[in-house]
Amino acid sequence: MDLNMRTATAAALVTVAVMLLALLRIRPPGLVIRWIWELAEPYPRVRRLLRPPADITVPTWRTAAKLPRRKYPLSWRTRYLQRGGRSRFVLVGGLYLDLTLTPIDVTSLDGREFKNLDTVTMTPGGAGRYFGKFLYEDHHRKSDLFSQIGVGDTFSRTLRRLLRRERWIARRHLSKLPNMPCAVSVHLSQRNRSFYTTFTQMGALSSLQWGSVQRKLLHRTRAGGVLYISGYFRTQLGTDLRDTLLKFPPTLLVCIDHGRFVSGDNPTAEAALLDAFNDKLIDVYFCTLDELRELMKAAGLLADERLGPRDLLTTFGRSRQLPPITVIRSTTQEHGADAFVLLHGEVIGEKRARAKADVDLVVGASNRFNASFVHSLVTNRNHDDLDVEQNLRESVKDALTTALNVWAERQEELDHDTAR
Repeated sequence: MDLNMRTATAAALVTVAVMLLALLRIRPPGLVIRWIWELAEPYPRVRRLLRPPADITVPTWRTAAKLPRRKYPLSWRTRYLQRGGRSRFVLVGGLYLDLTLTPIDVTSLDGREFKNLDTVTMTPGGAGRYFGKFLYEDHHRKSDLFSQIGVGDTFSRTLRRLLRRERWIARRHLSKLPNMPCAVSVHLSQRNRSFYTTFTQMGALSSLQWGSVQRKLLHRTRAGGVLYISGYFRTQLGTDLRDTLLKFPPTLLVCIDHGRFVSGDNPTAEAALLDAFNDKLIDVYFCTLDELRELMKAAGLLADERLGPRDLLTTFGRSRQLPPITVIRSTTQEHGADAFVLLHGEVIGEKRARAKADVDLVVGASNRFNASFVHSLVTNRNHDDLDVEQNLRESVKDALTTALNVWAERQEELDHDTAR
């Protein structure tokens, strides 16, 4: 029997064995899968033929085989998720109880009492919650939520009760910290919606670490999907960040939006994030122009205040300290919403929304852009006939356009409803 025949026979036997185990609902132990993969190392054709049925029957096989995440490029990961059907979305980080007061007619506080509040609302908040909410509203996709709240206080009890009503949550995984309240934000929204002011108590969220969620998180992401990290600088997620990301499977798209911060306030977390960026353990990075400037300062680069989004992205991109995909959201009173995207150090997209809307002047609104961008990136199959790198490039451009238009147009609808 020649080599080709032996290779084909081995591939057929392994493929049949994997399918039979899946049909019998028997998941092969990790050591067995790893042994099969190592045994097939001299036969690249066997490995190539094994991947498709293994992806269908045992989607977690790469995790069990301990294949290193960095071995697989982003272009492979996006195509895998695009072809794999409905990806699981897992959100980690920012979760608050939001108290919103409106309308506010003053821009400075003094000792007077104001009796003209029209609405006081109490809802779950935070970037993680808004990302999941908008992903469900706009794309009908539910998400797992991982965060940390307090135990016993009124705010934590209220937040848990409100979360039970959130239809976008597939599963809640909330670690509980005794003797600490949940994170609370109070938003004072101006009558003309020119801006809003936020007062925040970090509470239990400030102690959120990977160790408190890691076991369940690795289990829920073992078959891949999307991991979205938010509220990074308001937690302890910088601790063991690199070691934790290395444990995730290569089929998991890792995204982060760390939110507002001031360079130098948390040097340990800043250094951990930049290390993860340098090691390409994070795939997609969302930020504003001001946030990117602060990160440049943390990286020891000159953040020229005169530079616009495109020039700033280009300058930072040359340092090779950014993830493969970096997206800047930008809003101005004159133009409304626009966005810029950097792919592998090159600015490949610059889009302005058709609608002129003050999209960043509503609490949580920017997460609608993030949700639509990620959803489009992992579901768009319009460029399936292209090679993986060109597919990634075109998919990123499409995601930018889709996200920007959804972001601005949905806000325009809200503005219209409010005016009525």
